[in-house]
Amino acid sequence: MSAALATSPGWRGGYALIAAVLAAMAIAFLVTRRLWDVAAPPARLAVEPAPGLLDTLLRPRVWLNIALSFVYTGLEVSAGQWTYSLLTEGRGVAPAAAGAWTAVYWSGLTAGRIVSGALAGRVAAETLLRAATLGAVASTLLVWRDPGMGLGLVALAALGCCLAPIYPLLIAETPRRVGRPHAASAIGFQVAAAYLGTAAIPGAAGLLATARPRRDRAMSLRDRAAPAFPAGARASSSRGHRPRARHLKARAPATATTSSTWGSVAADPTAPTTLPSTRIGTPPCTTTPH
Repeated sequence: MSAALATSPGWRGGYALIAAVLAAMAIAFLVTRRLWDVAAPPARLAVEPAPGLLDTLLRPRVWLNIALSFVYTGLEVSAGQWTYSLLTEGRGVAPAAAGAWTAVYWSGLTAGRIVSGALAGRVAAETLLRAATLGAVASTLLVWRDPGMGLGLVALAALGCCLAPIYPLLIAETPRRVGRPHAASAIGFQVAAAYLGTAAIPGAAGLLATARPRRDRAMSLRDRAAPAFPAGARASSSRGHRPRARHLKARAPATATTSSTWGSVAADPTAPTTLPSTRIGTPPCTTTPH
């Protein structure tokens, strides 16, 4: 997508490429649909009745897992969606380079899922969760510090890699945390909360990023309007005078003189531009009429 934005196809070409890839995946799933059939489990003699949704929601640990799923997925998607804007608008990185940096984050997330899957049977889930959470916090602080090109790429890759195992482990640990009878309903609530988090938290992050105090907004508006008036006009407007009057005064030279039969008269910037009329009894003008 970044390459498409930086070249002539633009964003339409990028979305056309994504649509083609999704269409190819749909065709592949359709062709191989028989390979996805799963044999039905053998019938059990006694089936325990599943608890109701209300009984599941009355368990505090279920709500804790729902909150964790909401927050985690929102943070994961926020990091992926706002990295490009942070680099291009906040740190002056070129669009193509910012797109490559964002791809590094998602690549780290993919690699982290693969690695965490390989470590799932060797490392305890709680240990892996603690290590991933601490690593994600440290990587986020490093990105926030803006260490430069090299460390920045490492921090983004590490952030994706550390965030990767958190959501799968939360789902896998749900039966142990809430009880196996409540696990199916609890996982459904967690997935719903995760989708809500992907929509709510990135949007809230955008609002926080664009929100500024009223004083900063007023100063920004004043700075935008500054080129329209000279310094004298801005100073007079701050004291309550009309800017245009002072603007006209500022344009009149302070040492300008007007030539007349009476000699050189210093021009008053606040006076009219016409010469004062002669009084009765004074000598007439020496200009010869034509």
